[in-house]
Parts: sequence; structure tokens; C-alpha cells
Amino acid sequence: VFIHLALFFPVRRTSVRRAAAVSYLPAAALALVYEHRLGSPALYPGVHAFATLYLAGAGLFVLAAVVAGYVRARSELVRHRVRFAVLGLLVAFVYPLLILTASVIEGGRVPANVMGFTAFLFPLSIAYAVHKRDLFEIDALVQRGVYYATLSGIVTAVYLGLAAVATHVLHLSPLGHSSAFSLAFTLGVLLVLPYVRERVQRLVDIIFGRQSYDVQEVLAAASTALGTTLNLDEILRLTLRFPGDVLGLEHVTMFIRTGNGFEEAARSPERAPGGHLPRLVADRSLTRRLADLPRVLVRDSLALQNANEGGAALAAFDALGAELIVPFGCQGALTGFLVCGRKRAGTFFTAGDVSFLRTFANQAALSLQNARTYHDLEVLNADLERRVDERTQQLATSNGQLGASLEQLSSAYRTLQASQEQLVAAQKMAAFGRLAAGIAHEMNTPLGAALNGLKIARELVDECEAATNDLALPAEDQATFTELRTLVGSVEDWTRKAVDYIRSVKSHGRTAGAAAPFDVGRLLERDLQPLLMHRLRLAGGTLELRLPPALPQLYGDSARLGQVLANLINNAIDACEGLGPERTRIVVQADCEGDEVVVRVRDGGTGIGPDARERIFNEFYTTKPPGKGTGLGLPIARDIVTGEFGGTLACTESGAEGTTFTIRLPVPASGSPGKTDEVDETQQAAAGDSARAAA
Repeated sequence: VFIHLALFFPVRRTSVRRAAAVSYLPAAALALVYEHRLGSPALYPGVHAFATLYLAGAGLFVLAAVVAGYVRARSELVRHRVRFAVLGLLVAFVYPLLILTASVIEGGRVPANVMGFTAFLFPLSIAYAVHKRDLFEIDALVQRGVYYATLSGIVTAVYLGLAAVATHVLHLSPLGHSSAFSLAFTLGVLLVLPYVRERVQRLVDIIFGRQSYDVQEVLAAASTALGTTLNLDEILRLTLRFPGDVLGLEHVTMFIRTGNGFEEAARSPERAPGGHLPRLVADRSLTRRLADLPRVLVRDSLALQNANEGGAALAAFDALGAELIVPFGCQGALTGFLVCGRKRAGTFFTAGDVSFLRTFANQAALSLQNARTYHDLEVLNADLERRVDERTQQLATSNGQLGASLEQLSSAYRTLQASQEQLVAAQKMAAFGRLAAGIAHEMNTPLGAALNGLKIARELVDECEAATNDLALPAEDQATFTELRTLVGSVEDWTRKAVDYIRSVKSHGRTAGAAAPFDVGRLLERDLQPLLMHRLRLAGGTLELRLPPALPQLYGDSARLGQVLANLINNAIDACEGLGPERTRIVVQADCEGDEVVVRVRDGGTGIGPDARERIFNEFYTTKPPGKGTGLGLPIARDIVTGEFGGTLACTESGAEGTTFTIRLPVPASGSPGKTDEVDETQQAAAGDSARAAA
């Protein structure tokens, strides 16, 4: 027995037949010789001494084999088995070996019957290792044996108890020969056996129960969690979480088949960036072993095999950091596997752990297959939607191209119409130019004479006022001189504006005159508002200026922009004519929007119709009654804004509540003439004021 144990523990060193021949044949021969020489006083001492030496040598051989297996073992489980076995061997057999050695030395005078006092400690240590740690992986076999032995013992004890009571207490004839008793006992066993079996199984589970978790509850929770989602990432997370949390694993990794190999799909805890393992090819030793479903690979089982059988797979275990690998299969094909690391508690995997992982793997494999199928279906749907979108986009592009072609044709037709209209307008402008030149020539002479007369009148008024300053004239006469001087100045200003207007008509379409930096707010407040107040009072309207504290300066001819604004405000006054006071308010609002100064002129009139809005900037087109409009104000204003200031003029709003014209003027870039310091403009304005005061 010792030699047989040495050949198979802690690792198998030879085949079963060879081990039986080496172990039991010499021992059987020695036993025959020993029994044959018991009656020979001369030969018995020598045979006894040889048998004793053989037994002692077998014990030493066991110890040597155990030590060698411990040193050479590649599995920590093997070493743990050796620790328990060596402890039992030392406690159980060191004392008998010492007794045998002393008996040999003393020629048999030391009593050998005291050797059995400690021998029971060895099977006791092995039983502890099996019961508490399942070190020899026969836990299921032992449990099943204990279960059947206990159940058989209960049935036998009940049968013997009933027979003894019937025979010795009730003084009945022996029941063993009674067919009725046998039938009744059999029926009773059949009725009671299920209840007894359940109780016995529960008792055995309690005795051998080493698991700190309820397998059924964990599997039920896992099944519920896996069945409530079809998200592949969530199922992978649950697949890692349950084994890792329940068994307390250092790490768990999930590999999934992709193409002709397996790739790492998820890991808990996550690896550092760039730390993913390389792809595992499907024909490697590890994956070939896993393909034998539902086999679970354990590192310690591979370590017990020889280098040729388990060396390559054990190297894969080392690369993965695995202690146990659970295959995932669907319809008999390997679809992935779960790599389990060491337990954080340092304990080993039990048969119950392996059974739990195998059952959990079946549930998780089904959920993974459903999730991947659903994911593939979503990918197909997304691809189909993408193709439909692409086809729709192509159709939309074709329709857009067709529409663009139609638009090009329509644009060409509109361009032709515009060219015809421009030709007509050019002919009109040519006639207008000739007419304007003649009118301007004829009117400039009398207007020039009028300006000269007004200049002389203003000088005479100044001289009279200066001459009468030394005289004590009545206040009424002084007021008359003051009013006369104001009237002459006003008539002179309006005459100059008439000259400027005639000049603007002549210069329509030509380049602008002298330009200088100016402020739009000052232009509105100081120049335009006083000139327009008289007409506003006559029309019963009001002018509201909404100006921010500071506006960027513009560069150009301020008089030309003033002409544009005066034209727009006069048009607004005409649009409000005959309406109530609440509709005759004209709002002029200036703002800075980005790199533009925006001026909006809004009235409360009745608005401009859609057809008229498209033609209001055409020469000689007017919405006013005959005799009140020439149809040149807006075209001239637009040409001034676009040609001299590089801006835009448009009718942006028109309806029953009124009309809004918007002027957008670009602010000159930094360093351009439009950025002249405000100090220079202030000095120029002050010089102008001083000149007017001196006059």
C-alpha cells in the first residue's frame, strides 16, 4: 500500500497496472514466506526482520516520494495536498517507524503491538482534507457515498428494529419469513423514502457544505439579470460581475469568438490602456481543449499531466493569468470562454464552484448569443436604413439638380427680362440726363443770383445790426433785426439745398465727391432733425431717434448719406399722411452689428404691396399720387449707399402696421481713413461753429 501510494501521490508516476505489479506482487510473496515460516523458530527471526525492514523502507519511500513531488510540483494545489498528507504521515507513522527500527536493532525484543496507537491519525487528516478543502477532488464521490450509506443504514436499522420489536417484545414468529411483513415494509419504504431522502440529502449538504453562497439563489438572480437586457455590453458586464463577486476572484476576463480566433471582449478590473492580450488562434492547444464542451479546464489538473499533454495549455494559462477557464457554447460550438483568476481569499476552487460556473456559463452563453443576434439585426437594420437614406439622398440630389436646372432657366429668363428693363431704363436715364442737364443749367443761373442776393442781404442785415448796436433801439426793433437775420440765413440754407439737390440729380450714377470721417448719430441729431421738424409739425408727426451711446465712425460724404436719410424720412412722412397721431410716429434706430452700422427707418403707414416692393428701386416708379413723386428718390438713395459707401439698402418689412427700410454700412477697417480720431472731427466742428458765430 505504501509503495502504491508513493507511485500515485502527490502525482501519478506510472500506469495503474505497473503500479499494482510493483506494489503488491513483492508484498504478496513476502507475506506467503512470512506465513510459511511462522512455525520455524530458526528461520522466523530472519524473515520477520526482513519484513520489518521492507515495511520501514516502503514508509521511507513514501516520504521521499512526497518530498520529491512537493519540490517538483507545478501546482499549488498539489503542494497543499502534500502539506496535509505529510502532516498526517508524520503524526501517524513516525512513531511506528521508530518502534520498527528499534525492534530491528534489538533483535525483536521491542514490542511491535504498540505501533497502532497513532496510525488512525493519517486517515483522519485525509478525511479532514477531503471534507473541509476538497483537496483530492473526490468531494462529490464522498458525498454520494455518505448519502447512499446513510440512506441504506436507515432502512436497514428500521427493518432490524421492527423485526426485533416483533420478535422479542410482541413474541411474534420471525417476520423474516412473512411475505405480508415484507410487502408492508416495502410499501412503507416507498412511501417514506422521498421524505427521508430529502432530509438525508440536506444533512449531507450541511455536513459537506463549504460554500459561502447559495448556488440556486445566485443562479436565479443571474438568470433574471441576464434575461432583462439585450445590450451586449451590459451582458458582458453581468457575465463578469456574478462570478467575480460570488467567488471573490482577483480578475475575470471574457473572450468571444471573432473570425478564426478569440479576442478579449471585457475584463474586470479593466486593463491599463494598451494592455489587451493578443488574439488567440482557434487551433491552439487551449482552444482545442475548450472545444470539448462542457469541460472546464483547471490549472491544477493540467499541472498533474506530463509536459507533452498539458505543457502548451499550461503556458496559455500562465499568459492569461488563469486558474480556471469555463467554455461558453451554443449549439455544440465554442463561442467564447471565461477566464477566472485566483480567489482573493487564497482558497482553491471546489467541485461546487465548478458546477456553479458551468451552469452560469450555459445561461450567459444563451444570453450572449441572443444579444449578438439582436446586435447583428440592429446592424442590418442600420445598414438598411443607411442605404435607404443614401438612395433618398441620391433622389433628393437628382431632384435638386433638376430644380437647379429649372432655376437656372428661370434665372436666365429673369436675366433677359432684367436686361430688357435695364435697356429701357438706360434709355430713360439718357433722356433724363439730357433733361436734367438742361434744367440744371437753366436753374443754376437764377439760384446762383439768388444766393448772391441773399449773401448781400445777410451782409446788409449784419451791418444794420452792427450800426444800431450803439443806438438805444426798442426791444421790438432789435427782435425784428434778429428775426430778419434768421430768415435770411434759413432762406440761404434752403437755396443751397436746392443747388445741392440739382447737383445730386446731375451726378446720379457718377462717383462721389470729397469724403471724410463722420458720425451717423451727429448727422441725424444736428443736421437732419432740425431741417425736418417743420414738415413733421405740418404733418402732425413725430420723429424718434434711437441712438446708442457710441457708434463707429463711417467714412464718406456725410451730405450724401444725409440726402439718403432725408429721402427715407420724407417718404415715411408721406406714408403716414392722413393717419392718426399714434400712426404718424417715425422711428430712426441706429445700431452696431458686428462690423456694420445698421440704420432702420420705420413708419406706421399702410405698407407697400408685394408687387410694388419688387419695383420700388426702379427709376421713375413711384407709389405716390401723380404730382407728388418722381420715382427717382429711392434709386438715387440706393446708388449712393451701394456705390459710395459699399453698403445695402432694402425694404426689410412692410405690412399693415408699417414699413421698415434698412441701411447696412460697413465700418472701415483699422487704419483706414474712416478711423480718424474723434478729436479732429470735434476740432472741425468747433471751427465751423466759430465761423458761424463770427458771421
